[in-house]
Amino acid sequence: MFSEPASNIAKLAITDGMKVADMGAGSGFYSIEAARRVGVSGHVYAVDVQKTLLERLHSAARSQG
Repeated sequence: MFSEPASNIAKLAITDGMKVADMGAGSGFYSIEAARRVGVSGHVYAVDVQKTLLERLHSAARSQG
């Protein structure tokens, strides 16, 4: 069963301008949703041991603005 990142992130009360760390970011679904919540004045740090996943996440984040 897949957890819905938007619903779960909403429960964390992440708001504009916050700094958030996503430890074990993997595919980045939570990182991307957190980035939407923190906005341009916030920052999301995505951490994972698999460099290829981080590279894909970086590319997805750039393409989604």
